[in-house]
Amino acid sequence: PEATHAVVVRGASSRYALTVGRLVGQRELVTRPLPPGIGEGGLTGAAVLSDGQIALIADCDAITPNTEGPQ
Repeated sequence: PEATHAVVVRGASSRYALTVGRLVGQRELVTRPLPPGIGEGGLTGAAVLSDGQIALIADCDAITPNTEGPQ
């Protein structure tokens, strides 16, 4: 209910809209992998923003359902 923006991402076979509460903007980032056990659920890395905040990096293929069926 608090989300005011949506980001359209493309997974392996479809496009999805993810609702977000805030947009940071487009940035060039140096990303680092997350420690084992933290990067589960579609998070693949993190980056430190210029103001010191941490931005988490999502793997779009991991967070979108596979609609192609079994292979």
